[in-house]
Amino acid sequence: MKRLATIAVLGAALTAAFASPAAHAATSVATLSGLHVAIIDLTPDDGVAPSLTFMSTGGLVSAGVGTAGGMDTVTDFLRSGNVTAHNAIGGTASVAALYEGQVQAMGSVGNYGDFISQSWLYSNFTLGANTQLVLTGHASLGTDFAAGNPNNVGSASVYIEIVDDQDGGGISLMETYSNEVTSYTAGPVGANDDFTLTFTNASANALLARMTLSAHAEGLVSAVPEPSTWLMLGAGLALTGTLARRRRAQQAN
Repeated sequence: MKRLATIAVLGAALTAAFASPAAHAATSVATLSGLHVAIIDLTPDDGVAPSLTFMSTGGLVSAGVGTAGGMDTVTDFLRSGNVTAHNAIGGTASVAALYEGQVQAMGSVGNYGDFISQSWLYSNFTLGANTQLVLTGHASLGTDFAAGNPNNVGSASVYIEIVDDQDGGGISLMETYSNEVTSYTAGPVGANDDFTLTFTNASANALLARMTLSAHAEGLVSAVPEPSTWLMLGAGLALTGTLARRRRAQQAN
């Protein structure tokens, strides 16, 4: 009967350890918003007006949610207007969105799981001679865990790149902006930043260039036993050791 009782205690502890994950939750959000583009005439007295012409714009959004078989991902492409990708499995959700003046990636984990959300917006343009492009906007990032777990991680990041795109000439002009927050412990971590990015064509010829804006969010909450479960498992192992020692002592006598 003692052996059966020991097995029952161990069985209950192991079942609880792997079948009842701790109630953790996590969210991550990365947003570029309030995007505005302006141009400045660097030579106002030359009689040539500054110019900026967008030739093509596109984008991609990807929302992935972790499953037992790997990452289940939904992807969509921006051809015109707005675009959103959404994926949800159980208590885990991921959303990526591109709207006019906004690039966003977000996700949340209910109990345990993982997500990756990404948004990319790109535009090819021509910047006139002696013209400066000024891009302004706001970056908002945040990640939060409702409870701590050494195996958890959450991050949110944004990145902007403006480069020249001359055929075969390589990149000679580049301006970038980036921001990121990462958390491994309970509690919110965030950042809010107004940014200004300038890209200058000081030559006498028009410049071909491209602009890329991106937002990325991810989170992972792993299933771990509750402290009470570890205590139960330890008690069962201790009882097993005690009974084994008693049996060896009885056999020796």
